[in-house]
Amino acid sequence: MIESSYKSNADGVKLSNTIALLIALVIFPYIFIFQQMQGLEFMSPLSAVLSFAYITVPVLNHFKKYLAAKIYIVIQTTIEITVYSMVLGGETLLFVYFFSMVLVPLMFFSYEEKKLIFFSYLLILVNLIVDISYKYFTNDALMSSSYMPLIIGNIAVCFCLVCIYSYRIVQEKYHYSRRLEAHNQHLTDLIDQQIEAEEKLIKARELAESVSEAKQNFLSSMSHELRTPLNAVIGITNILIDSKPNEDQVDNLNVMKFSADNLLSLINDILDYNKIIAGKLTIEHVPFQLHEHVANLREANSFNAKDRNNQLVLSIEEQVPTFVKGDPVRIAQVLNNLINNAIKFTENGTINIRLKQGSPEDATVTFEVEDSGVGIAPENIDKIFKDFEQAEASTNRKFGGTGLGLPISKKLLHLMNAEIFVHSEVGKGTTFTFTVPFGVVKEEVQTQVTPQEHEIGHQNELVGKKVLLVEDNLINVKVVAQFLKKWGMSHDWAENGEIAVKMASKNAYDLILMDLHMPVMNGYEATKIIRTFNPTIPIIALTASALLEVKGNLLAIGMNGSVTKPFVPATLKNEILKNIMITAPDNVSSN
Repeated sequence: MIESSYKSNADGVKLSNTIALLIALVIFPYIFIFQQMQGLEFMSPLSAVLSFAYITVPVLNHFKKYLAAKIYIVIQTTIEITVYSMVLGGETLLFVYFFSMVLVPLMFFSYEEKKLIFFSYLLILVNLIVDISYKYFTNDALMSSSYMPLIIGNIAVCFCLVCIYSYRIVQEKYHYSRRLEAHNQHLTDLIDQQIEAEEKLIKARELAESVSEAKQNFLSSMSHELRTPLNAVIGITNILIDSKPNEDQVDNLNVMKFSADNLLSLINDILDYNKIIAGKLTIEHVPFQLHEHVANLREANSFNAKDRNNQLVLSIEEQVPTFVKGDPVRIAQVLNNLINNAIKFTENGTINIRLKQGSPEDATVTFEVEDSGVGIAPENIDKIFKDFEQAEASTNRKFGGTGLGLPISKKLLHLMNAEIFVHSEVGKGTTFTFTVPFGVVKEEVQTQVTPQEHEIGHQNELVGKKVLLVEDNLINVKVVAQFLKKWGMSHDWAENGEIAVKMASKNAYDLILMDLHMPVMNGYEATKIIRTFNPTIPIIALTASALLEVKGNLLAIGMNGSVTKPFVPATLKNEILKNIMITAPDNVSSN
């Protein structure tokens, strides 16, 4: 574009300089002609002045006053023609001059400068009217053979101007064609580049989707493979603890359960980290009893705290609402991470869990977890919230850990519109603080959210109920079967989905516990088929997959809920109770 503008200006300078020189050469002979004409001698010096005045044009062009140079030529030439025509007379001379002058604006100005073309024509027209009026009133219409050389000269000038104009039109057309061709080529290149970029983008997107899908499948598979044996370990441990073991066995069982729970927590951290990074982790907004929820968390961590001779103290201000609306699972995950960290870095000390009212107008609650442990140096505080990093390299060797707990907690709180803050002094301890804007729970909803609702109010609802347990892992079957027996329920076992479909079509069950990953026929396909002949029986997924996408698919195919393995016995029992209570009358067992 800059080069094109430069060429256009250069062409204009050449043209205006050429025309100025041509007109000056035409006027120059009049210096001598007027000296021989009686009564017109005064025109000789005027012609000399007018001829040499055209030196103004190249001067203006030199100072890049290109437009002024063109306008100067139009004005001076128009006035000169009028003066010479009035002095010399003759209609032919007049029209030849003005005909020549008509071509000048067209050569000088482009279409974008059409206002200057109109101005030039207006100037020519005014001078033409002045000249004709003068000759009309003075009756000066001379025609003499002495003017013939001047007429021929003017015709020659006119011819030259026509040639110059035609040449300029050809040149402009050529340059325009070249610019248009270059512009089209530029557009073609841009289109080709855009198409190439879009093709690369499509391939990159397809590759990313493929990698993401493979990653999700891998995580789902690994989740299942890790949780399945872990479910057996935790399940058998819970059964042994509930079986009134000897005192010398209790500590060993507690250590086993604590180790298994830590391994489960590590697996959950890795899966949650991937879900958060992928942007696929969502926060629930359900009503729950906050006081009891936090008290249960304290009780769950009390054994670990006593093992390091720590006191775990919970204090809740009276103004803190008992019922709130939020995500109890993620709140528990954040608090567990902070409490576990406090216990890990504190020995023979005190760990305080405080809940304070954040705002009297809503259900905002401020949480504090304070310990009297080793503390964190100021230069290391920013590190503890970075993925896979710990305050010091020696921390992992001495205390263990993956460096994911605090980063995940920060990301979870961010999803809940909360920020976490830390205050610490080396040798004195650390305090973590965060404020969560919970939703307000209405009074009529609070009556429906009572502590251990299903455990207390419906103890006998499960007695005599019959369950179809669909599971391919014999150890998991044994674990679940013992809990079902403990709750007064009977069960049939199907080792895959195909057998489950046949048994569900022939027998009446109050509920189906369905594993997802099985040989022959998986839980998804089995559920779809069962729903074709029994749309009301509750089907609960008992799966080792904790991915959000899996849980979403369960509801889509007609399952009523899900419990993730390794399961907490109370969680499974409550899920069964919830679904048994809404069971249709035609799903009653036939014993």
